[in-house]
Amino acid sequence: MGEYSEVFVAFDVGKKKHAVAIAEGGRTGEVRFVGEVENSPAAIERTIKRLGKKYDRLHVCFEAGPTGYGLCRQVRDLGYDCMVVAPALIPKRPGEHVKTNRRDAVTLARLHRAGELIGVWVPDVVHEAVRDLVRAREAAADDLRRKRQQLLSFLLSHRRIYASGGHWTLAHRRWLAHQSFDHTAQQIVFQEKIDAIEDAAQRLRRLDEQLKVIVPTWSMARVVEAYQAMRGASFLVAVIFAAEIGDVRRFDTPPQLMAFLGLVPGECSTGDTVRRSSLTLAGNRRARRALVEAAWTYRYPARVSEGLRVRLEGLPKAVRDIAWKEQVRLCARYRRLSAAGKKPPVPEDQLLLGLEEAEQIEAAGEEEAERADAATRKERTAKRRANRGALPAHLPRIDMVVDIENHACPCCRNGLHRIGEDVSERLDIVPAQLRVIVVRRPKYACRACEDVVVQAPALARLIEGGLPTEATVAQVLVSKCADHLPLYRQAQIYARQGINLDRSTLADWVGRAARHLRPVHERLLEKLKASPKLFADETTAPVLDPGRGKTKTGQLWAYARDDRPWNGSDPPASPMSMRRTERRSDRSLIWRALPESCRSTAMVAIGCSPTRVAQRSPSAGRTCAGASTNSPQPVRRRSRARRSGASQSSIASRTTSAASRQTHVLPCARKGADRSG
Repeated sequence: MGEYSEVFVAFDVGKKKHAVAIAEGGRTGEVRFVGEVENSPAAIERTIKRLGKKYDRLHVCFEAGPTGYGLCRQVRDLGYDCMVVAPALIPKRPGEHVKTNRRDAVTLARLHRAGELIGVWVPDVVHEAVRDLVRAREAAADDLRRKRQQLLSFLLSHRRIYASGGHWTLAHRRWLAHQSFDHTAQQIVFQEKIDAIEDAAQRLRRLDEQLKVIVPTWSMARVVEAYQAMRGASFLVAVIFAAEIGDVRRFDTPPQLMAFLGLVPGECSTGDTVRRSSLTLAGNRRARRALVEAAWTYRYPARVSEGLRVRLEGLPKAVRDIAWKEQVRLCARYRRLSAAGKKPPVPEDQLLLGLEEAEQIEAAGEEEAERADAATRKERTAKRRANRGALPAHLPRIDMVVDIENHACPCCRNGLHRIGEDVSERLDIVPAQLRVIVVRRPKYACRACEDVVVQAPALARLIEGGLPTEATVAQVLVSKCADHLPLYRQAQIYARQGINLDRSTLADWVGRAARHLRPVHERLLEKLKASPKLFADETTAPVLDPGRGKTKTGQLWAYARDDRPWNGSDPPASPMSMRRTERRSDRSLIWRALPESCRSTAMVAIGCSPTRVAQRSPSAGRTCAGASTNSPQPVRRRSRARRSGASQSSIASRTTSAASRQTHVLPCARKGADRSG
């Protein structure tokens, strides 16, 4: 036995051989490379036992990697301590540009002796098996998504575009079944991609079924059930979180768990300067994705839905109370962040696209399950009838009587008499019908006079010499501005009916209609500026600058009037205007835009909700408290949302719902006004 009774052993693991280095205990202990060991249990056991005879205590470590946890379990079974090192947390010297197995092993041994290494959690054999199944299911889902995208890209390259709804629904599958190609090679490619998608979907369904069978026998089955008490934590989310995190009690505080998931901001500060960046996203990406998707459900008010109620059945009361308490807290936190101008990391419409695809896949699986099991079909049919609600009373009803053919009794052949009826309602849609209006103007001539021709004057057209009627132009405008349907997609919709309308033609219709609507906009803006209370906001956007090949910064201004919080009689209105500018936003433009007669009595709120103004100014005819009536200059002040870097949304959307209105600093339209508010 030498002077040193403690040694730190490091393995630089590989596929065939492991490089081994040791660092003897103490500051003056020797650090040396031992050699390479074959990657086999017998060779590793001989190496560990040989070092165990020479030293009293062995501390073994190796870097986590593709070789798994077999080495760690073998060393621990031999009775020695073993650490699996987190690769991302190993200190590295920026000046080192030489990397070999020998150097890595020696560096690991030295750092292990210094206590600079951080280990990862090592799951047991059963937990690792369940985690492998969960990750295999995720890989199958990614494979299915890639194969579907490949098929859609192939169809797009051949101008085969499905625009009648979402992809991978039953209607979309029927549309795919009717697609055919002239060349045999293209048809083979198309069919192979369809078969690959079906195989990937079958694989995903098999893995889902195996998860539902294996998880109830798992040691963490009760933990998975408790996780599902939280809103948004479905069975799959709960299983992913439990498999990737394991026992959450290994984290002392919630910030440690957030750091493990990569949900903490990065920071690069020096001296008195504090610089924080976006989230690090350096942790477990699978658990992070599952939690983020579940967290989006807290955008809506706290409630117990039917699906959540089913998951809560059989759980202890303490678990249900904790889940409800956290749901209320998280929903309130989302509202506070939204009111403070917090910008969501993912636009809501993009998130809904992902959610609707997941719901479509789930619906397709339920349809197949219902066809295979009559009891399941009956149960889900009854549930749909109970949850579908009532159709509006103003819709026209078309009676359809489904009667029996023979009104004779099947037993005695006497006549049957009517004792009642079952009434059910279904929603039916009549597709839009395109038609051509043929205008004929007869010409009349006099038999006695040679040069007399009489004809009715031509009807006035919105677009002189154009094809569309006023209703057609209105449909294009509503589809573009209200339904957010771009003109090129509208052109594709018309092309399916055999009508070739170029996007530039539709753009010409929109531009000419906008010119006709300009007096209405100006009149509405004039009426709005005469209001005693006015809300305004702006947002910047790049706009084309013809002739320069560049863009300018445009300002989209929204003026809004909403007297409903003050029980006003004027209806709410919100016209918008776009202007190009060479400088940054100047909010004094709002004040200069008001008529001179209104500047003495008007109260202008910039980036402020009507509810907030109501709290600051109880009287509808007065300005803010402490305002001077002889000072026409506005106070220019930036809102909290702009100071924090968050982009401002349109004021029109803020006045539509009292629940979604944001609170910002109110710049009073008076010099010397009270800013404390």
